[in-house]
Amino acid sequence: MNKLNLLLGILIGITIMACSSDDNPNTTNQDELIAVWNLRSVENQGNDVPVFGCGVNQTTTFNGDNTGSEYFPEDYDATTCAFITLPFTWTRDDNELIITVPEEGIFINEILSLTDTELQIVVVETNGNAVPQEQQEIFKFEK
Repeated sequence: MNKLNLLLGILIGITIMACSSDDNPNTTNQDELIAVWNLRSVENQGNDVPVFGCGVNQTTTFNGDNTGSEYFPEDYDATTCAFITLPFTWTRDDNELIITVPEEGIFINEILSLTDTELQIVVVETNGNAVPQEQQEIFKFEK
């Protein structure tokens, strides 16, 4: 009987540990955002415009230490592509993505879609100023 009680106690303990705070639905898993994302198109007012020219190599990188960088062309139509790398820091709270770019400011984005292969974000605020709905652009990325 003592062995049965001990076994029952162990099973209850394992069950309680399996239901720990890791199952909190408010906990954000940032690992899914950490990657190099290739910009594929930008949508404005329902018009989806694929990237072109030098822009086909444009990327945004989110690192695990909350740093990142955007790699983009100086000129999309140039014959020879020259790129700029712009570093930033970022934080995420559920579907809010805050990107801080030194000397440029703070950009608050809404994550519209995030899967293993797709990221869609829209800038909703720039340096404390709301971006009007008709001027909001949806940036569509893929891995």
